Amino acid sequence: MNLIVKINNINRTGLIQWNSFEIEDNINYQPNTLMFKIRVYGSQTYKPEINDVIEVIDQTEKIFAGTVISVKTESDAGVVSYLVTAKDFTWELDKVLVTDRYSNKTINQIISEIVANYLPASGITTNHVNCSVEISTVAFASLPISKCLQQLAELVNFSWYIDYDKDIHFFAKNEEVAPFGLSDDSSSFVRDSLEVENDLSQLRNRVTIRGAEKVSNRTRAQEHTGDGIKKTFYTNYKYASKPTVTVGGVTQTVGVENIDSEGAFSCFWDYNQKYIRWLTPPTNGSAIVITGYPLIPIIVRVEDPVSISNYGVFEFKKVDKSIKSTEEARKYAEAQLSAYGNSVREGMFRTYQSGLKSGQTISINLSSRGLNESFLIMR
Repeated sequence: MNLIVKINNINRTGLIQWNSFEIEDNINYQPNTLMFKIRVYGSQTYKPEINDVIEVIDQTEKIFAGTVISVKTESDAGVVSYLVTAKDFTWELDKVLVTDRYSNKTINQIISEIVANYLPASGITTNHVNCSVEISTVAFASLPISKCLQQLAELVNFSWYIDYDKDIHFFAKNEEVAPFGLSDDSSSFVRDSLEVENDLSQLRNRVTIRGAEKVSNRTRAQEHTGDGIKKTFYTNYKYASKPTVTVGGVTQTVGVENIDSEGAFSCFWDYNQKYIRWLTPPTNGSAIVITGYPLIPIIVRVEDPVSISNYGVFEFKKVDKSIKSTEEARKYAEAQLSAYGNSVREGMFRTYQSGLKSGQTISINLSSRGLNESFLIMR
């Protein structure tokens, strides 16, 4: 490797303490990080500052670009050093919060609108966003953009990252292929460093997702009998809108508790406490009927029969009130099955060859180890 480190477009390569230099590349919403030290000695007094822009170039390839977020002064035996930490452009995605709802739009459209509306002058682009799946509805309640992208990725089991030219990549997990694989006759990795193991700890083959509440498409009625004394009657349902109320078959005028004037209505409805209150108690023996469209929780359960047959049942449940439709909950549950429906094969290896990036798919074909499959690079 022949590295060049530029800070604010000025070559600072000669100042780097290379035994401290480290780049960590993480998949999805976790930002890539760069750390290194610069030593103070003789006439060398240069100190990077927070918000400085850093680029690392390996020959002609940019292998890191981002912003300095921390400069820490350290001292060892009287020698002062600056420990510099930088994060990639994922950091920029988290400067603003998204509060919005998107309905009947593709993920391509949603991401394009988020960038256009929330990052209009950032230079961030969406040229490599490639997902035409339509989402019936998705809502973001004051979420950083990276978390929005992660939520969308989990809905459809995709991966994403922002590259060092500020372009967002959003793609199916097997779509971006590593520039090289591992094979019996390759010299692209340190052979004894490869470790692979099976792991059942993340297995999920029966997934239950509970989202927010939705309006039922059928009415529900609550019946009571008046006694001439009781004024307040509770319901088992939280109605989405003002219910209809009858007493002895006669329709009552219904006001909203603590909002409408008491003199103008027969009774009052409280949405949160789920009751109807009369000013004058219904007569003894009168039939009271409260009818409306209740709010019901969005609950979806899906399972993978093949995985259950192979491994037994591994249940997973998640409550996420940001999920606002049954379709959205189902897509999320199916993505969980796709990602975790089988035992997870995890591995690691060392290499002296550059070009690998999180989110890429790398093939490993080693007859000596009985391996012939593809893996997703996580870090």
